[in-house]
Amino acid sequence: SLVRVEAESRETVLRFDRLVYALGSYTDTDAVAGIRDHAHVFSRCDVERMRVALPALAARNGRLLVCGGGLTGIEAATEFAEAFPALRVTLTTSGQLGAGASPKAQRYLRAAFARLGLQLIEATRVTRIAAGRAYTSADPIDFDLCLWAGAFAVPPLAREAGLCVNERGQALVDDGFQSLSHANVMVVGDAAVPAADAGSQLRMACATSTAMGAHAADALVASLSGAAQRPFRMTYLARNISLGRRDGVIDWVSSDDRPRNLIWTGRLAAAYKNMIGSFVWRSISGESRRSSTYQIALAGLQLFAGNRADNTKHYASSK
Repeated sequence: SLVRVEAESRETVLRFDRLVYALGSYTDTDAVAGIRDHAHVFSRCDVERMRVALPALAARNGRLLVCGGGLTGIEAATEFAEAFPALRVTLTTSGQLGAGASPKAQRYLRAAFARLGLQLIEATRVTRIAAGRAYTSADPIDFDLCLWAGAFAVPPLAREAGLCVNERGQALVDDGFQSLSHANVMVVGDAAVPAADAGSQLRMACATSTAMGAHAADALVASLSGAAQRPFRMTYLARNISLGRRDGVIDWVSSDDRPRNLIWTGRLAAAYKNMIGSFVWRSISGESRRSSTYQIALAGLQLFAGNRADNTKHYASSK
């Protein structure tokens, strides 16, 4: 099997026996016309441009438009509103603020938006973005700077390479993340979706991808050594939303990711969110020095989740 890699107009052909495909996802900048030319996204270059532009924009009481009512849009809007109180921040979403969150969490989100002076426009779809103006299914919205925090898309490479994919272009895999169409290819992260019902509740998130990557590594080692492979099972704990540096809401969920209408808020929630973020990068970086680092940290989350021991390997996620 071969992989063709192109860099700096040069093509290199690599042979492989096993391949791990982990290209993840990206913000869909083709969702509506004008995103590429008139909006910023969460790329390294755009974030640096925003870092430079926002203080001057706030000094003249400018308007920041955030498009997208998911967790990324919510966290970005509240962070900027807290950091730059003079900035006029508007968030627009085609659905409801915090759709999928529990009623208690949704009420807290709205209260936080009101406290921070954020303007919220719901049930309004952005159809086109021009210089300084977003056209919508209702009235146009003027802005000085626009941040697009819309839906994710996955790279087209899996489909183009002939892997079996779903309608979104995610590779269909079994419970060991092996491609259903290519036995020597494992696909993990946002670019993969388990075909069996057991994985149907997986959502695109860094915590999900971290757990998938850990399981894929275990499955690959087991396959190479001839050991038995255990199927992947995911246990969710909470959805953690920061609302600036000193506030947040932790929306506790059942193991299959359904809201329990039980929340933590305020500084406690902000501290917990920071702890989870620290867990992700510390466990991954620690893995390079000691291979059991992630599993040791994971055991604490599994104990907290109350997972029972059985023939599967559970991964507890709080993100």
